[in-house]
Amino acid sequence: MRKNFAITKNARRVLFAVNTLNSSSHGTERMGLLYGMPGEGKSCTADWCIDKTDGIVIRAKRCMTMTSFLQELATELRCPEKTRRSNRSAVIIDSVIEHLNERPRPLFVDEIDTFFSPHNLKNGNNILETIRDIHDSVSVPILLIGEENSAINVQENSRFARRVTQWIELKGIDLEDTKTVATTICEATVADDLLDHLYQEAGGNIGRIVIALDAIERHCKAAGVAEMDVKEWSGKALFFDQPAFARKRGRA
Repeated sequence: MRKNFAITKNARRVLFAVNTLNSSSHGTERMGLLYGMPGEGKSCTADWCIDKTDGIVIRAKRCMTMTSFLQELATELRCPEKTRRSNRSAVIIDSVIEHLNERPRPLFVDEIDTFFSPHNLKNGNNILETIRDIHDSVSVPILLIGEENSAINVQENSRFARRVTQWIELKGIDLEDTKTVATTICEATVADDLLDHLYQEAGGNIGRIVIALDAIERHCKAAGVAEMDVKEWSGKALFFDQPAFARKRGRA
């Protein structure tokens, strides 16, 4: 598989949203939320946008605290080492704000689902409030990235949600974009009838489409052929789906 990024309509939508936030008038809210189910390409699309906009990304972790979030952000911004190592959140956030004002760069925060985990709710709320404080002190776009439930949780926080002016949902790609993905990353030629079949089987989920294309490419290389159609593929698995287990009742 080629290590290229397929520029789909969803990717263009996300980049347009980030650029819209970036060009917003002074005093206008500049926060966005990218959300969708697993496998819809949120993180990969965000990485492409980060490269296009010279952005900064922080990937949230379940064990992350407000201080560790700020330390990681300060490291990405190349704040002074003394600041990065500080355990005083107020010192770090002041340095972060100063650097973002001196050199404005879009900030992407991925995996925000961890902020709403019942086991990390206090830390998660503190980090969200810190992100809000940063947003209110700088003029850079901030894009949060998470699953659908995170969008619901953000919406329920009215003080935070009112700052979100771009709500971007990734919800599958169409057949045209499936062809774009295939020609961009797959080293084998996939016939239109097989592309249509895998698109239907994947339900437009780009993550599953990539898995199917990988399976097709592997088979073509093993068989020594350059192209595959639906007739030749017949009966072979496109995905590595988990088996369905029946839930046991009581002890065995």
